[in-house]
Amino acid sequence: MPGMEFIRNRVAAMPEGRPFATGSLLRLGGRAAVDKALQRLAVDGAIMRVARGIYVRPRLSPYAGKVKPQPQEVAQAAAEAMGATIAQHGATWALALGLTQQVALIPTFLTDGSTRHLRAGRMTITLRRTTPRRMRLAGFRAGGAVLALEWLGKHENPSATLAKIREALGEAEFSQFMEEAKGFGGWIAKVADAFERQARRP
Repeated sequence: MPGMEFIRNRVAAMPEGRPFATGSLLRLGGRAAVDKALQRLAVDGAIMRVARGIYVRPRLSPYAGKVKPQPQEVAQAAAEAMGATIAQHGATWALALGLTQQVALIPTFLTDGSTRHLRAGRMTITLRRTTPRRMRLAGFRAGGAVLALEWLGKHENPSATLAKIREALGEAEFSQFMEEAKGFGGWIAKVADAFERQARRP
């Protein structure tokens, strides 16, 4: 079965630990042939199914055995199969910047593709479609801080949150954050304007 051999060779050349989608192999054969080949490879232990349509050549650890890929790696493979990209969610940025200690129970990523929920073992991974503006902001720390503020939402003392953001970013990045926040509109722009006015008071 030539198709099976081509698929085996292609999978064998993939980096260990990096998930790949079934769709990335369809140029080597029809869907049924690819699915059958991957099922055989999974039974043989050459690959591991991590989510529907997502597989990986497992990376072996001398201590933990087969190491499962991280949620972001699984999400990345799923997005690439759709011709899309992913970015960090506001909750992830809030944790990274020290604005919260809350770890999301459901790993969530922004995407410019379709919203999708992946079941990876006992974990659900969410890809949530968002706007081009949010995708851009998620690509750098000052923009990520805007998304973190949006995720945290309105509360009684927003100036305290902005003070924490300034401490986490430093003055140069905080200036960039303020510019992006004021351009974001809505209550975030109002909070940024109010914080700036308060800072100017003698």
